Amino acid sequence: TMFKTVYGGLLWGEVVDALEVAGVSYQILFIVCMTLISFLAFNILTAIVFAVTERARQIFKEERIEDAIRTQREDILTLRDIFWEMDINKTGEITREELEIACRDVHFDALLTSLGLKIFDVKRIFDVIDEDH
Repeated sequence: TMFKTVYGGLLWGEVVDALEVAGVSYQILFIVCMTLISFLAFNILTAIVFAVTERARQIFKEERIEDAIRTQREDILTLRDIFWEMDINKTGEITREELEIACRDVHFDALLTSLGLKIFDVKRIFDVIDEDH
């Protein structure tokens, strides 16, 4: 009877009415048991939903971290390509003249913009790290 009541086969009221012959104490006991069972079932369902949600959040977080790492690696490769293109005479060093030539290039400006940089930023960085300055 409790199984049918828990899983929707019987209404609580029908069982309580049928227990009238057994006495009020059995009716109260049935209602208490059903309330506890319902409470436990809802707690279990809540725990399952919480666990699934937490796992989904963790997966999303891990994907964002992986995306950030991938973006950083791509940015480093892009910077390496930018420096390689700037080094006109391929000495492995960039001169102020090579920097000025690169700064006039629209393609160079677009690459910097894709990295969130501006030509002004690159010139300031160059001034800071320029050993001959």
